[in-house]
Amino acid sequence: MEPEALNHKTMKLLPFFNFLLASLLMLSCNTSKNKDKILTFPVVNEYQTILFEMPDENPIIGFPSDMICLDSALIIYSHKPQNCINVYDLKSNEVFETGRKGKGPGELVMPMGIDKSNLDGKSFEIYDFAKKALFLFHIDSCRTHHERTIPEWYKVKDLTTYQCAFLNEQTYLANGLFDDHYQFQINDTLGNMKAQFGDYNFNPEDKNGAMNKSLAFQGPFSLFGNKLAWACSSSRILQTYRLSNDYTITNTGNHIGSFPLYVADNRGRGYGSRFTADNAKGYLDIATTNDRIYLLYSGKKYKKEDMSDAVKSNVIHVYDWQANPLEKIILDKEIVNFTIDEAGYTIYGITHNPEPQIVYFRL
Repeated sequence: MEPEALNHKTMKLLPFFNFLLASLLMLSCNTSKNKDKILTFPVVNEYQTILFEMPDENPIIGFPSDMICLDSALIIYSHKPQNCINVYDLKSNEVFETGRKGKGPGELVMPMGIDKSNLDGKSFEIYDFAKKALFLFHIDSCRTHHERTIPEWYKVKDLTTYQCAFLNEQTYLANGLFDDHYQFQINDTLGNMKAQFGDYNFNPEDKNGAMNKSLAFQGPFSLFGNKLAWACSSSRILQTYRLSNDYTITNTGNHIGSFPLYVADNRGRGYGSRFTADNAKGYLDIATTNDRIYLLYSGKKYKKEDMSDAVKSNVIHVYDWQANPLEKIILDKEIVNFTIDEAGYTIYGITHNPEPQIVYFRL
């Protein structure tokens, strides 16, 4: 592997997976206290979002769960029964769908993330949690064949992989639980393990097992060149790493502001981690540039009357690659996902008003 040659890569854990986990993890009461360190940002900026005018006046977005900007196109994953990917081509001013749902070859069952591929500058990837496979779509093929696009796909060996992304043509990075301890693992495409690093032992007072911790401490990760950033979606934790050519991993920064409040629930044959009623959501989404890490921060607790409120926010925390806080961005609208364009100057977000809409603002 040659991490220095890697392109921009962000792998996101979908709000669908967060909602699925929240449903499985259920709300409960707990008297333990969450010691949340106060976070002070040197700069606080407010932005007014602009409504993005869609090429199609009535696009069928569905329930959007992830978005990227690739080769002058906005690509959105949505929960829809047939084609689950919407492409808004900023070059041709065209709207079309791809990503057919189903159990057949090249079809998707339970997509868990969509993002730019490291393999070239014109492909995007989707990890299917049910099929344990990583799908590779080429944007030019999607522009030509639309819903008839047949992506390449590669089997992922480890059953405990929650999300993964190609590092290059020979290796991929997986996030999950490996050897009952590690948070990340690098494999080659034949399934041979090359490196393992990270763990879920963030809270010294947490005596639960590794599987329960891995369920409670999940979140999005992002690769930019040889740099990796990971953030927790159930608390305020950010970790950064640097990958070397010889698979040496260096932890370059940590920010731990809070821990998830949860209890282990391993009834039956499965594992579960129930978040308590006092637990506040952490980082919902991530985007990175060469010198900055952008994190959509919730800080809200799940409410039984409106569980979706906790997975939208108008606050973005900005860090450097040593996990030092730089800036807090406050928007005039709450968004559920966001992405940064290839030049790094425009942030696109998805808001619900109440129907999903795309907004943007200039950095």
